[in-house]
Amino acid sequence: MENYIQLNNVSKVYVADSKEYTALKAVSIGIDQGEFVIIKGKSGSGKSTVLNLLAGIDKPTSGDVIIGSLPINHLSNNKLADFRGNQIGVVFQFFQLMPTLTVLENVLLPMELSRVIARKDQKARATGLLEKLDIKDLANKFPNALSGGEKQRVAIARALANNPEIIVADEPTGNLDSTNSKVIQDLFMDLNKDGKTIIYVTHEKEFAMENSRLIYLKDGEVGELHV
Repeated sequence: MENYIQLNNVSKVYVADSKEYTALKAVSIGIDQGEFVIIKGKSGSGKSTVLNLLAGIDKPTSGDVIIGSLPINHLSNNKLADFRGNQIGVVFQFFQLMPTLTVLENVLLPMELSRVIARKDQKARATGLLEKLDIKDLANKFPNALSGGEKQRVAIARALANNPEIIVADEPTGNLDSTNSKVIQDLFMDLNKDGKTIIYVTHEKEFAMENSRLIYLKDGEVGELHV
């Protein structure tokens, strides 16, 4: 039985100043639907590159990225953007909220862009997500008025806006204190229990999650984890 998500013999080479940098070397990874996968490794190991490929933000130099039998790296840029907006929610370390939009407007934005959710239902869904993440009272505030933990919860609500099957998170607690980190980690655990496929990138050696699977990257390859 094939995995729901597959990286098949994927390599990624970047070119800068006429020099090549190999971020991934023929990596193959399989992820089942509903799994919680943690990707660990040191800085420069290829973690974020894997996440960007899985999220459709970037394309491999060679190999295929397959989600639900669809090789997304062969899609046109427009179709890939549509697929990403409908099927994948992305949570970034630095939140990436629109500073000129309120919290509610930030969560509404992906729905307005993709139209997966009927316009008449968008505000109710956004408000419901804010309530679920215990930030409904922040709906009319702007990002610069929020704490780091609050911003990350808004970012998670935005990632969930179109009810995607897959949530990818790039160091989502990297800028948070231990208390807020625990809150965010618990939120991801709850999302996984709700059936979401979670791909969680971190460099934190001590980080673990109940019922999760660990993938360790080293120098652009899947390596052994030493604990």
